[in-house]
Amino acid sequence: MNILADLAISPDDIELVEENTVPPPPPPLTPGEEYTPEKPAENRFLERGRGHGAEGKKAAYRLLDQAAQSGHTDAMKLMAYAHLFGDRARWSIDEAKKIFEELAENGSPDAQLGLAFMHATGLGMPKSNQAKALVYYMFSALGGNPLAQMAMVGLGQLYLTGGRGVEQNFDLANKYFSSAAESGHAGAFAFLGKMYLDGTHITPQDNTTAFNLFLRSADKGNQNGQAGLGVMYLQGRGVRKDYEKAYRLFSLAAEQGWVDAQLYLGEMYFRIGVLRQCTTAVEFYKNVAERGRWSERLMEAYAAYKEGRRDEAAIKYLFLAELGYEPAQTNIAYILDRGEADSLFPSSKENVLERAIVQWQRAANQEYPLARIKLGDYHYYGWGTPADYQQAAQHYKLAVERHATAQAMFNLGLMHEQGLGITRVGYLRIPYPSFRYLSFLQTESVLLKAKAKSPFLPILDYFLSKSRKGTYNIGIMMADIYTFKKTSGMK
Repeated sequence: MNILADLAISPDDIELVEENTVPPPPPPLTPGEEYTPEKPAENRFLERGRGHGAEGKKAAYRLLDQAAQSGHTDAMKLMAYAHLFGDRARWSIDEAKKIFEELAENGSPDAQLGLAFMHATGLGMPKSNQAKALVYYMFSALGGNPLAQMAMVGLGQLYLTGGRGVEQNFDLANKYFSSAAESGHAGAFAFLGKMYLDGTHITPQDNTTAFNLFLRSADKGNQNGQAGLGVMYLQGRGVRKDYEKAYRLFSLAAEQGWVDAQLYLGEMYFRIGVLRQCTTAVEFYKNVAERGRWSERLMEAYAAYKEGRRDEAAIKYLFLAELGYEPAQTNIAYILDRGEADSLFPSSKENVLERAIVQWQRAANQEYPLARIKLGDYHYYGWGTPADYQQAAQHYKLAVERHATAQAMFNLGLMHEQGLGITRVGYLRIPYPSFRYLSFLQTESVLLKAKAKSPFLPILDYFLSKSRKGTYNIGIMMADIYTFKKTSGMK
């Protein structure tokens, strides 16, 4: 989309043009590996695998293995990831780790990325080590490949705002953003624009420079650049206030899931009299992210699981879970919960459950209802964490309030009845329509318990017999019992 044409945005909108104060870019990154005699062989091997389906790719990887044995670094890198994920090669965590370590010593950013992943998850390591993972992620980011450029922007953000154990450092933030911008990364232009808009000791406040950087980013369709321009038009920062342009720019960014744009749209709806709209920006951002190319890896992990290759599936899900994909977080938690990745983490059951609860928590933070219920279960039974009825009840309550989950209603009702972590009451406080979503056995267990405490045995026997024959809707049955209790005065 052409921002200039559609919104008539131009550098002429700047009311006071100042001298461009962008500092000179840092020295270019070290070039990639030089030409070697093995390079033509690698290219031939890859070419033979193209367009020949799965078998052709397997054959290509066998030939790549030969090149790797000869010491070709690109082939070694490909084989390391093939060993890590079990893609068309023998699955071996130890072999992947060995190759990554050898390549990392020579400064390979891809190998450093692999080691960062292994340290972050504890895969092939005695335990996870986030500090080491961050170091390797940083080295990988400085390497200059596409994933490293993405990581570089991420590191720039980390140093720009501070947090996660990293102190705010504008010099490093500017360095990472400038390096990524040098390769044309749209997001880097936008973050540099923000630094100039806000002003720091390394990037003095400069509306003209900020506007031009945002514009370069927005012209590439980047949501950060669109939102940055929107802020300038909304607040009149170096340009005339223009609510229409601000609204359209925020809308463009919001459609891509950008959190700041969602917040500013809510602000505009409130201030200009439009019906206020408070949407969950994180949910939009997650939906955009999950439509990316990583969906292919998710499908590979699912296929591996269905075919019985549990460890291979677990590694793929772990990798995607680290990137923040909720389905991957849920699925790896499920695999760990069932003890289906014991060869990856040959430790105690309790240790495996501790890993599982971390993934359930991550998925629950992204508003997946089942994950929230599982957190309640873990706290209720003391799986991977000390038993805590109050915490369990809190998670069940969140699942009810945010998602109206029937299973959580059922669990809360039982806890109320037994007085576990919450106030005990004489009857189950569950809205009867929710019972229609529970299983037959769950509902019958409630009826049997009620029967044991009730003087109206013939009535309950009648309901039970009807439900067993399938001639009575469970939801209606519970509604009738509820109504009967109220009208009859039964406690």
